[in-house]
Amino acid sequence: MGLEVMALDATWLQVLREVDKLDRVGVEGVFDRLTKGARDDSGAFVPGVGLPAGKAALLLGMIVGKPIIDRIVVIDALESHENPNGSTAWDEFLALPANDDNTWRDGGRPKNIAWAIDDLIVSIRKRADQIGAE
Repeated sequence: MGLEVMALDATWLQVLREVDKLDRVGVEGVFDRLTKGARDDSGAFVPGVGLPAGKAALLLGMIVGKPIIDRIVVIDALESHENPNGSTAWDEFLALPANDDNTWRDGGRPKNIAWAIDDLIVSIRKRADQIGAE
């Protein structure tokens, strides 16, 4: 077995271990563990698997259902749009100041990313309906 295959197998084993914690740490906890890492119950930092956000969201969407899938589509679209400066639209979205009151005020975004993405989905659907009615 080649080293690449062994590394891939080890990564997917780690992915499966993190997904198995879904009932204990919830969707956002598993997402953090699949990507950048998270703190465990003791407060110790657990390094993440290192999956890109879009892939982690896609995986979770397949596991937990349609609302997540809608979010995945938006995250994937934002990650796919590269700006002239080399950043992605997702990078810029995450760089917006997070408002503690979960609003879009003052050039910021809701602190809860899932809510912010849900708001984007509602806006996209409204715009699509407007275009369809024209």
